Amino acid sequence: MSFDIVRQRIDGRLRAKAAAMLVSIEGGLDRIMMGWLLVAGLATATRIAFSPVKGTIGIEGLLPLLLLVLAPFASMVLALRWFADGENQPQPRTRLARVGKWRTIPAEQAKRHHLYGAGGIMVSLLVGMLLNVPIRALEYWASMPRSWDPSRSG
Repeated sequence: MSFDIVRQRIDGRLRAKAAAMLVSIEGGLDRIMMGWLLVAGLATATRIAFSPVKGTIGIEGLLPLLLLVLAPFASMVLALRWFADGENQPQPRTRLARVGKWRTIPAEQAKRHHLYGAGGIMVSLLVGMLLNVPIRALEYWASMPRSWDPSRSG
């Protein structure tokens, strides 16, 4: 068995896995977003409820927590709306790729190319970004003091 055949098989398997993962993410995006709102909202409510500091929480205490919960959701909604028909958007007049062997080809020809679209490393980046949001939120919850804490006021 030659090296090229082995490489092609591995390449095919990796492409299939990346394509399946992309379809899974795209199909479950609404559940991911609703899950984020539920989990982040409950975590924020729990942090407020079990706070050792008693008293009312002003807007200065609630706003950072609301932004932490709602900003990723709003960003996803806006991105989905802005790029809903991304493939049908007009091409830029000025190309940024000036160095190398780039050439202009019609959109239909590009879509038929085997490297067209999100796959492989792009799917890995997408998964990384989706995992990064809850990790950074946990870091925020762990590191930021409660801004409604009266002992912090000077």
